[in-house]
Amino acid sequence: MIIVGAGPAGSALARRLRPGCRVLLLERPQAEAAGGATHRRVLAGRGARALRRLGMYDRFLAQGHVERGALVSQWDLDTPTWFDPVRDPHETDGTWIARVSMQA
Repeated sequence: MIIVGAGPAGSALARRLRPGCRVLLLERPQAEAAGGATHRRVLAGRGARALRRLGMYDRFLAQGHVERGALVSQWDLDTPTWFDPVRDPHETDGTWIARVSMQA
């Protein structure tokens, strides 16, 4: 099985399929931004919960992903608002991560 995209969904699928078949997980190399910064993405709160259920979250963090505890958002709001996406009981948003590698 070839899976294109090693983000949370692709990695979770590879992890699930691995016991029963050969899996090749492909990901495009990440370009570095100015100053050597890595490409940034958001891992939704539910995505983090899914990685925990699969036993992949600690490994995910160990590979260099950086968890951010709070964000400022102004989407659909009149004023900027601080929130903590990791501990949000409604899991309405995510946490910024530095995407270094995401392998199943």
